[in-house]
Amino acid sequence: MKVVWYLLILAALALAIFNFIQINFENPFGNDSTIAIGGTLVSLCAIVLIFIFLISKSIKEKLKK
Repeated sequence: MKVVWYLLILAALALAIFNFIQINFENPFGNDSTIAIGGTLVSLCAIVLIFIFLISKSIKEKLKK
């Protein structure tokens, strides 16, 4: 099951990189750029949430022992 979480992190990282590349830095608040900025932020939030979940899971396992 741990492999699935790491694959999700990898997929979210790939989406964050893809969306970051799509940002037009000359007009960052243009139509396409706002979608890319939103996609980048959502992907990074997903990575943070997965890391929080993995850390809480490891703490739970340590408390059981």
